Amino acid sequence: MGTLTWFWSGAVTPDGFTVAAKVDTNGAACRLVVSANSGLTSPTYFGPVAADSDGFVKLPATGLDPLTSYYYGVEVAGSLSVAADKVGTVKTFPSPGSAASLIMAVGNCSTANAAKWPDAIRAKNPHLFAHIGDLHYHDYSTNDASQFRTAYGEVHTTSTEQAALYRSTALAYMFDDHDSGGDDADRTFMAMSAARSAYQQCVPHWPLDTAGVLGQAFTYGRVGVIMPDLRSAADPFIADGLDVPGHTMLGTTQKQWLKDTATDMRDAGCHHILLLSSRMWHCERSSTIKDHWGSYALERTEIADFLRDSIMPKARVRMIQGDGHQISYDRFGLASDYATGGGGPLPNFVSAPLAQTGTTAVGGPWPDMEADIPGAVTTDGRYSLVTVTDDGVNPPVFDWKSYKVNNTTGVETLFRQHTDPMYQRASIALR
Repeated sequence: MGTLTWFWSGAVTPDGFTVAAKVDTNGAACRLVVSANSGLTSPTYFGPVAADSDGFVKLPATGLDPLTSYYYGVEVAGSLSVAADKVGTVKTFPSPGSAASLIMAVGNCSTANAAKWPDAIRAKNPHLFAHIGDLHYHDYSTNDASQFRTAYGEVHTTSTEQAALYRSTALAYMFDDHDSGGDDADRTFMAMSAARSAYQQCVPHWPLDTAGVLGQAFTYGRVGVIMPDLRSAADPFIADGLDVPGHTMLGTTQKQWLKDTATDMRDAGCHHILLLSSRMWHCERSSTIKDHWGSYALERTEIADFLRDSIMPKARVRMIQGDGHQISYDRFGLASDYATGGGGPLPNFVSAPLAQTGTTAVGGPWPDMEADIPGAVTTDGRYSLVTVTDDGVNPPVFDWKSYKVNNTTGVETLFRQHTDPMYQRASIALR
C-alpha cells in the first residue's frame, strides 16, 4: 500500500494537464485518476508511472475536452483515496484562438506559514494561480536538490491553506532569487543548478525553452502568457551600475525564445500578451539597488524595441511583475517606455507580496503608487487578480485588481483596480 503525501497540478492545455506528486514509497506504480465527480467514479486512468528514487512522480492527462472541469486523484501502488484532501480539481483551457475570458490570480513573495490569502484566491475560482517568485525564503547556498524538494513539501504540509489552494487551482510557478539560490541570485550562484533540478522534478510545468533555463509559455484562448526564467541565465550585476553590450538577464537562447514565442502568439491571433516578470521592469540603473531590469538596461531596450516594432501593432502587451513588495502600476506605460526614441510604452503592474513585509519605496516615477502597505507580515496577505474579458463580440477588456486579506479574520479589501478596454496605441487593429 502506498500513500499520497502532497500534490499540485499545472501545465494545463485545452486537452489535458499534469499532476506532480510526492508519495511515500519510492518506485511505487502510480496512476492519475480523472473523473467528472469528486468520488472519482467511472474514471479515466493515465499511467502507470513509477515514482522516482525520491518519491516524486509526474502524471500527464491527455485527450480531455476543452473548457471542462475535472476531478482527479493519484493512485499509489493500487491504493486510491477519495478523501477531500486527496482529490484535486482542474479546468482545461479553451481551444486555441477561441474567444474565452481568462481569470488569473497572481502573487509572489510567500512563505509556508498559515495565512488567509489562499482561501481568498480560491473563493475567486480563477483558472490558474501564477506564482511569480519566492515561494519560500530559505536562500539555500549549497548545490543540494534535496533541500529544495523539502522546501516544496513544507509549502504543502505546513500550510493547509496553501495545500487546499494547490488542490483546487492549477499552478503556473516560476522561481526567483530566494527560492533558487539566495538574495539577488544569478547564474553563478552555487545552488542554481540544484534549484533547477528540483523544480523540474517537483513542479508541474509547460515545456521548457532549453534544458538549462526554465522559461515557459501558454495560451488561453486568445491570450498569450510568457513566463521567462530571470535567474538561471542571468549575468552577475555590474558593480558600478553601468551596463555593457552583451550583459544579459535572459541569456541569448532564452531571449530569442521569448521573441519567437511572442511572434507566434501574435500570428496565432492573440489580442493580449502578458509577460510575467519576477523582477521589476520599471527601475533605473543604480550602483546599490541592483536586482531589477534597470541593471540590464541595454537588454531591456532591445526587448522594448522588439515589442514596439513587432508585437504591439497587433497585440496588447502588458507586464505583470513581482518582487517589489508594493502595490504600484504604470497603467498606460507612460513612464515605462524604454524603446529607442520612445513609442513603446509598456503598461506594467506590480503585485504586492503574499506574505512578506511591504514597502512604500518606489522604483522610478510611478504614475500610480499605493503607499499604504502594512509592514507586519502577520497582518495582511496581498494578491492580484488579472481578468481579460473576451466575449468574441466586444473589444477585449483588461482588468487588474489588488486585494488585501486580513490573516486573522479573512476579511478582504479591494485596494486598487484598473480597467482598460483600450490599448496604448489608438491604431491597434482588434481581431
